[in-house]
Amino acid sequence: MSDSPGMGRGMAVRLAVMGVLAVLLVWRAGCAGDGSSPVEHGSAGESSVTTPGVQEGAASEAASPSGGSLTALGGTFLDSDGHARRLAEFRGRAWVASAIYTRCVTVCPRVVEEMLALDRAWSADTSCRFVLFSLDPAHDRPEVLRAFGEARGLRSPRWTLLVPDSATLGPLAQALGLLARPDPAGGIAHTAVYARVGPDGATEDRAVGVSLPRGGLAALWRRPPADR
Repeated sequence: MSDSPGMGRGMAVRLAVMGVLAVLLVWRAGCAGDGSSPVEHGSAGESSVTTPGVQEGAASEAASPSGGSLTALGGTFLDSDGHARRLAEFRGRAWVASAIYTRCVTVCPRVVEEMLALDRAWSADTSCRFVLFSLDPAHDRPEVLRAFGEARGLRSPRWTLLVPDSATLGPLAQALGLLARPDPAGGIAHTAVYARVGPDGATEDRAVGVSLPRGGLAALWRRPPADR
């Protein structure tokens, strides 16, 4: 008897989750100090709806980025149209990056709103780009990212939504200085981090947390970074 398409998709998702968790275990084993990992999550993609305190606490946890150029980061990403992308294509461009996952209903919507407000504040500058990375590669497939972007007005040419492959998730989190851990409700409690990236791919400035100064990112960063 042949497997049904639904069974095949379910198996693919389970294998993706297992792959992510396996990679995370390797990162954890290789970390110094208390053994914490830059990204740790349990049931990837489950909604975090009942623990806003955990989410908001994690959102403000500061971590030091690994340094170096984001555009030098290897690995493959898929965008919301299903195209394979690499961060090297942003070399020579100015952009702002953050990370979310689409099932989050607490911190992530506020991250998106901050980015949208910055987009509006910088509307006169058509060169700057906004990049949102997914922390949930098992669930946030291109069609999910596409629907998410369309529902929130993130489909202009200035916006790119990317999901990393499982091997790239940890290095990306380290490069952004992002921490995450399992949410007791089953989701991902993670840092709300915003990185202003220059044309050389280096982070020129970062903001962490959802409790930003009055006016948010738009007041903090009055001018966009300049292209090369």
